[in-house]
Amino acid sequence: MYRIGVNLNPRVENEGDPAPKFGVLFLSPAIALSTENLSMKPLPILLLLTVALSASAIADPSPRITPTVRLIQQAEPAVVAVFSEQGQGKLSSGSGAIIHEEGYILTADHVVRDRPGWVLLEDRPPVRYRMIGRSPEKDLAVIKIDAAQPLARIPLGRSHDLMTGEPILAAGNPGGRGIVFSSGIVSSRQVLLGMNALVMSQFASDTRDRFILFDAASNPGNSGGPLLNAEGRQIGVVCGKYKEEENENFAIPADRVRRHLPSIVAAQQRGGFSTGIETDPLAGEATVVAVAADSAAARAGVQPGDVLVQFDGKPVRDAVDWHLLLVGRKPQQSVELIYRHAEETKTVSLTLDDYPLEPSVAEEGRSPGLHYALYTGRYTAMPDFSAIKSQAEGATDVFHASKVAGDLKDGYALVFTGYVKIPRTGVYTLGVSSDDGSRLYLHDELLLDNDGPHPAQEITHVVRLSEGLHPIRVEYTEISGDEQLEVYIEGEGLTRQTIPAAMLFRDGENGEG
Repeated sequence: MYRIGVNLNPRVENEGDPAPKFGVLFLSPAIALSTENLSMKPLPILLLLTVALSASAIADPSPRITPTVRLIQQAEPAVVAVFSEQGQGKLSSGSGAIIHEEGYILTADHVVRDRPGWVLLEDRPPVRYRMIGRSPEKDLAVIKIDAAQPLARIPLGRSHDLMTGEPILAAGNPGGRGIVFSSGIVSSRQVLLGMNALVMSQFASDTRDRFILFDAASNPGNSGGPLLNAEGRQIGVVCGKYKEEENENFAIPADRVRRHLPSIVAAQQRGGFSTGIETDPLAGEATVVAVAADSAAARAGVQPGDVLVQFDGKPVRDAVDWHLLLVGRKPQQSVELIYRHAEETKTVSLTLDDYPLEPSVAEEGRSPGLHYALYTGRYTAMPDFSAIKSQAEGATDVFHASKVAGDLKDGYALVFTGYVKIPRTGVYTLGVSSDDGSRLYLHDELLLDNDGPHPAQEITHVVRLSEGLHPIRVEYTEISGDEQLEVYIEGEGLTRQTIPAAMLFRDGENGEG
């Protein structure tokens, strides 16, 4: 007597033997089913064997193929090695992740800076990358490679709901050796770099950036690579480690990437066109949150709350896709836009407008320098200047806190007003670096909000400006510690520099403010 069965997970006796592709049929002494019965009733037996073998073919061939292995198999084609030229034949190695199938790669800014270089993909020859946009102060950059066909991608996830202890994978190019994966957990959802927890407990309103702490192995060359959760989504960009401590590695949270990506890419400012659409960077879909009046989108009927579905024949999955698909577009170009309004899907033709430029003002009747107003008080954040009275006012040649504040070291605020002279129409990066709170307004629009308290911290924004004078206002709050305020400009032939006195003007002539 024999029992017929199928082993769906057979043991492989020899490590050198490949795992079988289907289950193993076995016979063993058991119940009353004789060889005579096998010959007498072939149809049920054959049917039993067919069903058993079909089921075994569907099952995983080996217990070695764990969820982690499957996750790596899915992500590996979208993780890239990045090599940038440092001059004199030297290369700097780092990592990146493809976030869009057309070849857009997210990496850390210190991996590429403004240097040319190559990207190495799995089983492909090296290919040159080009810079799309960068944010040195946030250590983020987007580069692009040309792709003859769609590439594998890693979707950019969210970091707001991270759990301490949840499993993660870190991927990258340590030592320039190619793509390597390591596993671990989220050790902390948000940590401050180089700060003592007891000291920081005294600063409830602190606004400085936090980072994801993880314990997976990470070494020089991993920077710029993705930190992946168990769903295969990128929840962070690897950016550094504590060399003095074991298993202390850091990643920039995905939500910070999402918030800054529109300014990093700045497709409309750089391309000189406008859609009139503003999307929610954190939403799971490309959700419209604002539509500019009399814009291309307004004329096409797009409204806040609508969801963008397709642009120029390509899917728009979220705000990341939206901004990347805008790269390279031109003014007056007509494209097809498909969006969802309530339960209705609409298809419209969108003609891209010229980018709206704020008009410059005349230089006549204005003097070199800035007007300032000084306020004193024990501030914990930027005060409401309309509700307090200044203690002193006057003129100064540049944005400089301690020069105006004199003997005051803490507990004061400043407002600088005037005009910045733009040498020619084009694209510029304006930035503010301050040790506590700072804000920059251009044409009365809040462009940079760097409110404190925090140590020296930079923030930038890409703008498109016409030649001439433009109204500028900078607010600064010194709460405690160092007094640092720098307002700088870069672009259209200008290397990064503190805005010089020659570019600053104020109302009034002959020293009158």
